[in-house]
Amino acid sequence: MPAKQYQHIQRKPRIMFCGLLFSMLFAFAISAKAQNPVFKQGDRVCFVGNSITYNGGFFHQIALYYATRYPDMKLDIINCGVPGNVAGQVIARMDSDILINKPTVAVIKLGMNDVDKTLYTVQAAKQPDIAQKRQQVLATYRKNYEIIINTLLKHGCRVILQTPTIYDETAALADVRLPGRNGALKLCAGYVKELGAKYKLKVVDYWTPMDEISRKYQQADSTKTIIGPDRVHPGPMGHFIMAYEFLKSTEQKPMVSSVTIDAGHLNKTIIVNGLLSSVKFTEVKISFDWRENSLPFAVAKDAQPALALVPFQGDLNREIVKVSALKTGNYNLLIDGKPVGSFSAVQLSDGIDLAQNTVTPQYQQAAKILALFQQYWQLEAKVRYLRALEAGRMGARNYSVAGAEEFFKTKLAAAKDTSSTTYKTLISFQNDYMPVKRQQAEMIAKMKQLHDSIYTENKPVAHHFEIAKQ
Repeated sequence: MPAKQYQHIQRKPRIMFCGLLFSMLFAFAISAKAQNPVFKQGDRVCFVGNSITYNGGFFHQIALYYATRYPDMKLDIINCGVPGNVAGQVIARMDSDILINKPTVAVIKLGMNDVDKTLYTVQAAKQPDIAQKRQQVLATYRKNYEIIINTLLKHGCRVILQTPTIYDETAALADVRLPGRNGALKLCAGYVKELGAKYKLKVVDYWTPMDEISRKYQQADSTKTIIGPDRVHPGPMGHFIMAYEFLKSTEQKPMVSSVTIDAGHLNKTIIVNGLLSSVKFTEVKISFDWRENSLPFAVAKDAQPALALVPFQGDLNREIVKVSALKTGNYNLLIDGKPVGSFSAVQLSDGIDLAQNTVTPQYQQAAKILALFQQYWQLEAKVRYLRALEAGRMGARNYSVAGAEEFFKTKLAAAKDTSSTTYKTLISFQNDYMPVKRQQAEMIAKMKQLHDSIYTENKPVAHHFEIAKQ
């Protein structure tokens, strides 16, 4: 249909177009229900594990994804990682450090320490009973992991299992290799899958895809690693890959939003996850208002190299604008009057993906959410440092400032000899811990403010799009 006829349609009452919008919105409502995200409105999600969980990078990305993809779904995501932990230590701190948070969901990842790195040294390999020792710690891991599952289920938690990540024993790194440790983690991953099947729980497998990605990554350069230089702790790239695997495993869909407009047939307009209005055509320009129901995902700079290793953008972060039947030529795209790119009629007909376009107002809003989260995570790290010490070195208790001061007073009095190593270690520990502890209440209050700001600032708004012929 010629453009002039579209102008005529725009001057008529828009009953048919409103009906079209209503039917498209109804179609979106069905689509939204089908997506069925693993977390729900108001969930309190405890990520339980060792130092890899304590570092938090992977579930920080998951939190950011949910805040931008589901802006009306307010979640509390809680760090329950403690460095060095094995499954038995998680059992010991279950009441004081995990269940105290009243989680509705618990996400478990253990294994790196459970396999006991001392069993994979060159010296240990020479021991005649080494195979038996290695099997014994694996059996303990499986038994205690199942106790954790049963405890959490008994307390009404929805439970998600995660396999261990890899130990990188193939990269040419300075840190000494421990051959066989990664194979032991593969066995742990198998136990996790067995327990997932037994209890009918969702399992996120990190070991298998990360082992494959790592080997491919090292083909061109054996010094490269998606894990850190210690072969154990993933860096920003590794944590981003973990977040990708978690989101894919929990059946997230690719679309942030999508709008498809046929300049020749208005009744072929298709929208996904948004509200389209005020569509206008002229010979040289099409304009419309488009309010998406989600924001694109802003990838932090230090994680961006991981985009070359996993198809995050294509699988989880597509924000499509598609306009077909335009006259041949090049067109400028403006959003809210600001240019965001120049595209050919062919590119627009194929569909352009705005999710990585950093100058769009949608991306700028998403980047603001990332910045708020980064402030939140800095405070979380300090508060979690306190809880990890309390859960580990201080008797698995939640201490008040006064209680912590009494702890050190009692311990120092018991040490007596001020020249002893025990006394000096306690003094050093006290000097590290107490200054942060005294700031705890203030930091938690600031975290709450930031959390509230995130879920205020993450609401999408309508933007005016213009596609004008050059």
